[in-house]
Amino acid sequence: MTNEPRSACYGAMKRNNKNIGLNLGMAILLVWLTMFYLSLQIIAFESESPTKRVLVLYWYNKDYPWNVAFDQSFQAQLESEGVGNVECYAEYLESDRFPGEDQSDLFHRYLKQKYADRQIDVLVASSDASLDFLLKYEDLFPSVPIVYEVVKPPASNRFSGSKELTGIINLSAYRKTLDLALRLHPLTEQVFIVSGTLERDKRLEDQARIELEGSDIKLPISYLTDLAPDQLAARVESLPERSVVLYVWQQTRDSQGRLVESPEILSNFSKNAKVPIYGMSTPYIGRGAVGGYITTAEASGSQIANIAVQVINGISARYIPVEKATAVPLFDWRELKRWQISESALPAGSVLRFKEFGIWEQYGWYIVAAIVVSLLQTCLIGWLLLERRVRYRSESHRRHLAAIVDSSRDAIIGINPDGEILSWNPGAKLIYGYSAAEMVGKNLSVLVPPERMKEFRERLKNLQTGERPIEDYETLQRKKDGIDIDVSVSTCSPIPGKGDVTAFATITRDITERKEAEEAQRRSDEALRKSHSQIQELAARLIRFQDDERKRIAAELHDGLGQSLAIIRNRVTICLGNISDIDKVREQLEEIEVTTTSTIDEVREIAHNLRPYELDRLGLVHAVASMIDNVRNSSSLEVSSELGSVESILTPDRETGIYRIVQEGLSNTLKHADATKVRVSIEHVDDELIVTIQDNGRGMRVVDDRDYGFGLAGIAERSRMMGGMFKIDSEAGKGTTLIFRCGIRNHGN
Repeated sequence: MTNEPRSACYGAMKRNNKNIGLNLGMAILLVWLTMFYLSLQIIAFESESPTKRVLVLYWYNKDYPWNVAFDQSFQAQLESEGVGNVECYAEYLESDRFPGEDQSDLFHRYLKQKYADRQIDVLVASSDASLDFLLKYEDLFPSVPIVYEVVKPPASNRFSGSKELTGIINLSAYRKTLDLALRLHPLTEQVFIVSGTLERDKRLEDQARIELEGSDIKLPISYLTDLAPDQLAARVESLPERSVVLYVWQQTRDSQGRLVESPEILSNFSKNAKVPIYGMSTPYIGRGAVGGYITTAEASGSQIANIAVQVINGISARYIPVEKATAVPLFDWRELKRWQISESALPAGSVLRFKEFGIWEQYGWYIVAAIVVSLLQTCLIGWLLLERRVRYRSESHRRHLAAIVDSSRDAIIGINPDGEILSWNPGAKLIYGYSAAEMVGKNLSVLVPPERMKEFRERLKNLQTGERPIEDYETLQRKKDGIDIDVSVSTCSPIPGKGDVTAFATITRDITERKEAEEAQRRSDEALRKSHSQIQELAARLIRFQDDERKRIAAELHDGLGQSLAIIRNRVTICLGNISDIDKVREQLEEIEVTTTSTIDEVREIAHNLRPYELDRLGLVHAVASMIDNVRNSSSLEVSSELGSVESILTPDRETGIYRIVQEGLSNTLKHADATKVRVSIEHVDDELIVTIQDNGRGMRVVDDRDYGFGLAGIAERSRMMGGMFKIDSEAGKGTTLIFRCGIRNHGN
């Protein structure tokens, strides 16, 4: 491909990317413009939508707590509903502070002038007094719908038919509050309901009767209505036990005309009350009331705002049903303790006020946090101490291990998978002769003889492939001086290092001495097996010798002694047959004497061969000398001797053994040597007895004692029995020398 097409392609791609970028930018700009346009439309719509005005008429002054809480909740709910532009106005009737018709008329003129040029869309009456004022002066806002919060709903004859009203009924939880009180006080026998108004019209009592009509309460209910504060206090104080008081609402004026509010009246009689008091209004909590289903300013403000929003949105007030004010279970914690009521008995979602928290309840989370922090610190400190201890033990273990490695006489060598030496302990220097400086960094193969190199590479390959470690593998390795030694090699499991590096530890032990000991043991075992074989062979020979000896003795007894005895018997028989022939008898007796003498000599010869009597009577030297004389007299062999004094230094068993050795030696010379001369010597040199028999015969070939005949085997066995040494020096044509040596120290043993 040439550069021209490539450039063309690149240009096309660049143009496409540019077009894509422009299209994306245009799309983003179009979306932004659309959103901006919609925002402008929304703003325009809101600006074009008419402003709605709401006027709230409160009973008491603007600082009254109920009014403050109600106003905050009311406005917050309006904002959350998002009904557009809404202007809220607040006015305060304050008929408690400024009573009388004149004040009402004055306030009427004030409102009429103030709102003459302002259209009010919704009126809110936050009390019965506020609603009464608005209904009395309908000319103020003749066609404006009213949303009210009252204790008693207005009668239909109190306003014109065109007037639209709706709202919520306050203090309407009579039944729920009494049911709650009776459940918390199951032993109650009577109920008292306290109420009163400035007009003394009993409307609150009427409302209570209506609310409780048809309820499940079977207890007698008494109404304490419109009593003066002092009378009411005395009456409540004298109530019977197992009674419950429901305080609804009461206002009155004292002797100076001052208005006495409902919470103040409650405080006046509750402190001396002997029975629990329940109520339905927030100000009662903290004034002596246990609690009840309470209407709160916050809940009422939100509930009224919801109804006002419906009216603002165009729904006619007459079509919005009147509701009961929302009531929540609210209690004074101190009164619960006073009347021994458990918190667990309260309804779900109950609110407690004035609760005195203990240290744990006030600072529980702080205590828990402190404990957790302390535990964490303790755990951290413990962990650090444990880590320090583990590290110390690890370091101590490492030092001990290093000390063991350094003090070990075995060669402990660290290598990598390629066989490179990483560490070299003093034991390795002791075995191989190389120092650590000479070996670290070199390959372990420098210790391997050439003939073992293939074997070494195979073992190293097994380590690299992760096969099982080497254990007690015996081989040859070469020292620095070139000497090959027997060693036993073991390898430990791979030791992971940093990265992919892995190390192996090899432990090498010099087993040269063990091998030598094993070889010595092998030779000893072989010699033992050989000796055992020789003993078995000697035993077989001895049995054969015994059989031969028995045959010989039997033959001698049969052929010699038996024949002689037979001759004597025959001659005795002849004598008995010729007893009268004196000459004949004498001749036979003379023959018997000769035969008897010959027989006696023959018996002595047999006995001498079995056990030389000279040995017991004359001793070893004289017995040997007698043996030599017999050999001289019975053969042409020239016998010389040199017999030292060895009397009283040998045990009888040893004397017999040495005598038999000399006897067997001379016998072998006579039978096999073809010698003309033989020399016998017995010497006592230091603590050793040396017996030598040397002849000038034809000699013999001897490789080991398996080449011995029966006689020489007997000599060798007697030599072993006496703890001596038996040796034969012989060459063909140069004669044979038999040497026997044995120690005579502690010969008594």
